[in-house]
Amino acid sequence: MMHCYPDDAQDRFQLNEVRMLLAEHCMGFSAKQLALDIQPVSDLELVLLRLQQTKECFTIREESTVFPSVRYPDLREAIQTLKVDDTVLEGKDMIAIRTMADTANVLIRYLKEKSDTFPALYDLVVNCEVNKTLVEIIDKILEPPGLVRSNASGLLSNIRKKLAGKRQQASRVFLNEIRKYQKQGWLRDFNESSWNNRRVLAVIAEYKRQIKGIYHGSSDTGQTAFIEPIATVSLNNEIFELEQEERREVLRILRELTQNVRKEWYAIIDFEQMLAYADLAMAKARLAEDMEASLPRLNTKGVLRLMDARHPLLFLLNRSEGKETVPLHLTLHPKQRIVIISGPNAGGKSIALKTVGLLQLMLQSGLLVPVHSDSDICLFNAILVDIGDDQSIEMELSTYSSRLIKMKYFRGFAGQGTLFFMDEFGTGSDPELGGAIAEILLEDLTASGAYGIVTTHYTNIKLMGERTSDILNACMLFDEKSLRPMYRLITGQPGSSYTFEVGERIGLDKNFLDRARAKVDGNRIEFDKLLVRLQEEQSALGTARKELREERRATEEKAGMYTQLVARLKAQELKEKSHRDRTLKLTAMGQKFQALVELYDQNGDKKAVVRKLMIHLNNEKNRLEAERKAIREKEKQEQNQKTHTEKKRKQAEKRLKKADLAREKIETGAKVRLKNGHQKGIVESVKGEQATVVFGMMRTFAKIKDLRLVERKKK
Repeated sequence: MMHCYPDDAQDRFQLNEVRMLLAEHCMGFSAKQLALDIQPVSDLELVLLRLQQTKECFTIREESTVFPSVRYPDLREAIQTLKVDDTVLEGKDMIAIRTMADTANVLIRYLKEKSDTFPALYDLVVNCEVNKTLVEIIDKILEPPGLVRSNASGLLSNIRKKLAGKRQQASRVFLNEIRKYQKQGWLRDFNESSWNNRRVLAVIAEYKRQIKGIYHGSSDTGQTAFIEPIATVSLNNEIFELEQEERREVLRILRELTQNVRKEWYAIIDFEQMLAYADLAMAKARLAEDMEASLPRLNTKGVLRLMDARHPLLFLLNRSEGKETVPLHLTLHPKQRIVIISGPNAGGKSIALKTVGLLQLMLQSGLLVPVHSDSDICLFNAILVDIGDDQSIEMELSTYSSRLIKMKYFRGFAGQGTLFFMDEFGTGSDPELGGAIAEILLEDLTASGAYGIVTTHYTNIKLMGERTSDILNACMLFDEKSLRPMYRLITGQPGSSYTFEVGERIGLDKNFLDRARAKVDGNRIEFDKLLVRLQEEQSALGTARKELREERRATEEKAGMYTQLVARLKAQELKEKSHRDRTLKLTAMGQKFQALVELYDQNGDKKAVVRKLMIHLNNEKNRLEAERKAIREKEKQEQNQKTHTEKKRKQAEKRLKKADLAREKIETGAKVRLKNGHQKGIVESVKGEQATVVFGMMRTFAKIKDLRLVERKKK
């Protein structure tokens, strides 16, 4: 488990709100509980497994792959009942267990058949076996929605046959009684009713003494009496006794079935847990879709490189309101582990800090995060947090005292593998004294090897960032004209608090502000002015870059249009040349035809001229056909030669590549595949005859002789 300090550190990053969103995407109660209890962990293999499970579910949904249902009934009451000896499960609970077992069996079969396609999800069922017993023993005794089958025992079958006969007989007798008293006009329009599960006549009150039978009661108004006719009393008593026998036999059968189901206790628990985790993995994928999240690259080199990172809760809120969420870009690595973010209030410093913290907690909880997939994230063993005001009247703990307590903890605990967050670093005390303590603490944290994100207004902290190689200054961009935040993080320089600029903007008297400036050290004023100018230049540079991008896009569009125009002109030129050639040929033919026509007019032997014309036309036709045939034959030969040459070239390359690869040793960094497999992996390490190979997000061990070299290590 990842260590988090203080106890409410995760809540300060709103991880609990993410958990609740995740729970809403779960179908079953058990999965919802898992979602609400999800915790970040530091074990790399476990994080990789959970992330890959989520990624596989995401891919299943993205590609609309047919996948078994993971919906299952709530078995809390049934499981609690099974825990107590000699208890009896109701039929509906048995059917719920049967449904769950059937769902689990289908999923187990599917994932074991698709273990190569979904290796991470296969891990959910690797220790589970298909259990036909639960389904068979329940199906033999019960039918939906939980009724005991008549053939569950010979006694029950006999009882129900007798019951059916007695009920038919009683129904015939009762209908005769209705018809008899209807003729006499003694019954209400609705004729009959039911009283304590016995059919009774609805008799007009004044005639109740005219009918022989058992009086069971009357209506609220007293106008209708309910009487069981004497002719059916004996039959109804027999029916009642048979129903009692039926209930006793059903209870005996359910008790015996419960004992048999109880023997499969461990399978039930395993199935319920397996389906809950599968449900949770699918819920993570649905949440990732909502957040437009992805799986970044994980590394063990201490590189935290976020591209297009967005605070997931802010992103969802902004999207619902049609607003844009400005993405965050930030890089930390072993030689630059701490970033100091400065800038004016309400400029987005805290949001930037909380974005990094929440994404880290989410990722180590097995959740995909809203970042570009080319981002790199490393894992941390601990997260230390100093965000918000911890002033407590009951404990007489001031804001600054609480911060000092946290500073003390940070100094004692922080080290390699620690990620700390400090919002408004150094505040709560005298600026000079508090700033001095903050600076010394930051020196100690830097020396500890910890990573961290700090927001501050303190000039000495900004200056420390400039002179310390392990620390990176950053600022939130501010529009110097409108004095409004742009919520864009820029690294490489500290930011101004824009204290006097904002004062001027809102209309404070110039003399008032000048007097205030006079109270401040001149060097500090100049430093702040320098920061303002740097931010102005940065903003102008950003605008210029944007304009250049727009110009480049426009140029590329024009270049594309020009290329298309040239292609059209060339096509038109070829078309016109073809048209000219065809026209020349037709002209030549026309001239010949005209000569023949003139010859026809001048020559008395018309038939000879016509024969000459036909011979000429046939010759021309044959010539054209021969030309076309020659062209087709030439094109066919060229294509065959091209295909043959390309085939020979590929075969030669393949043979050379195989020969080269066969001569080479498998070493770290090379791409390989298993002897009978197709998936490519990268060799992470080689030790003797064994190699560690990473396939996607999974790591496995294999013998060298079982591997085939696919691609050499890149130099």
